[in-house]
Amino acid sequence: MTSVGIFLEHHADVDVFWEQCDEPYGRHRGLELRGGDAQADHILVVGLPLQPGPRVRLQPVDRVKGALRGDSGRRKLIAAWERLALPRERTSVLFYEPSPHVKDSYYEIARRYAKRVYGTDERADEQVTLGSRWLVEGQLHELRAAPPPAKTVPLAVVSSGKNVLPGHGPRLSFFQKLRAAGVPLEAFGRGLPEPVGSRGSVRSKRGVLEPARFALALENHVESPYYITEKLWDALLAWCLPFYYGHGAVDALIPSDAYIRLPDLGDAGVAVVQEALAAPELWDQRREAMAEARRRVLGEHRMVEWIRRTIVGLPDAT
Repeated sequence: MTSVGIFLEHHADVDVFWEQCDEPYGRHRGLELRGGDAQADHILVVGLPLQPGPRVRLQPVDRVKGALRGDSGRRKLIAAWERLALPRERTSVLFYEPSPHVKDSYYEIARRYAKRVYGTDERADEQVTLGSRWLVEGQLHELRAAPPPAKTVPLAVVSSGKNVLPGHGPRLSFFQKLRAAGVPLEAFGRGLPEPVGSRGSVRSKRGVLEPARFALALENHVESPYYITEKLWDALLAWCLPFYYGHGAVDALIPSDAYIRLPDLGDAGVAVVQEALAAPELWDQRREAMAEARRRVLGEHRMVEWIRRTIVGLPDAT
């Protein structure tokens, strides 16, 4: 059994990615995932090396130098890596956030402490298509076996009102365009603008999506051909037909009939949504493609399978 220690940014739980594994306690086809284990055979840091607990504090001399040179954040990041004290020859890093969030210094410093740095843009040692992760609730075997639920709602979305990345603003504007066009949209999430008409934040994303035939899956970053997030996977695992706005990378991963591509987040995108909602039979016509997409999301495209192939070098799932 080959062990992999997982260090997920801002998380210290031992069960990181266990929900993706075929066996209990993070065991998966010759692999064992151990959250926070620096003694594992391989180590994967996902994001920055920041862990819950006491804040990283600079020594007085570094604090003064950081203030004078304006690089306190850089010095704190180096201190965070030093605190983890991971063996470089066994450590890899995966930057999962969209490239606008990942500074050049993150890559540069990660290379000091890791043998290999993966990411979704050209700064990485190796560009990778992100393995599937999901936020909908349910055990792996239960999600695989879940039949399509009764669909009583035309369209739903769970989102936040964040407006930090360049893609956040157009996404929020698109929600408002749909409202203005009279599209029936069940919207949930924290901090959404008032015109979106959010019904509030929820604990269960699955509870919102499962009653809906269609769901909005709009990426915040569409420039990278490797960046695909849980928005698409959550919709499919809830048996929604997603309206997807993102890069074309998804075309090689799941059947084209398993989603509806939006041409833009403007009037043309609104028209595509309206046309699909006017054809309720479309969901039934696409159900077989969605079933195949779900199989892949819960199978060979999982993050745990990427770890097996890329970090450990074990063969693909069959």
